[in-house]
Formats: sequence, C-alpha cells, structure tokens
Amino acid sequence: MRTRHNIMMDEEVWQLLKEARMATDKSISQILEEAVKEYIERHKKDSLKLMLLSSIPYVDEEEEKELTELLDSLTPEDLEVAEVEKL
Repeated sequence: MRTRHNIMMDEEVWQLLKEARMATDKSISQILEEAVKEYIERHKKDSLKLMLLSSIPYVDEEEEKELTELLDSLTPEDLEVAEVEKL
C-alpha cells in the first residue's frame, strides 16, 4: 500500500528529480523508491560488516584481516533471511 509522506531536500536535487521524471516518464515517487531500494541493496553488505565488526571482541591484526576477507566475500544469498523464529 502506498502512503503519502513529506520530505525536505535541496532545491538542486528536486530539479534533478523533475528532469529525471520527464526523461523517464516515471513519477518522482517512483524514481525515489527505486533509488532508495537500490541504495539499500548496495549498502546492505557494508551495514552488516560494520555491525559485525562492532560486536566482535578485540582480535589481533591477522584475525581481523581474516574476518574482513570473510565478510567481504559474502554474497547477496548469504544475506538473505533463511528462517524466522519467534523467541
């Protein structure tokens, strides 16, 4: 269900959105929705990596390098929710 929301942004960004609307024949809402979804998908791995790194106790440089390489190698499938359980 789509709902109405008010947002504030730079006038320059608003003008870019209006130009994109005319060029793509999509509404500004559609353009923003697609851009947000793409942004979140692109940065999902970074967010997970940051969250995991901040919750790990201190490790030496070698262990940190190994953990970073493992986190960097995660695929989108690795980030999908496999099963949800209520506690």
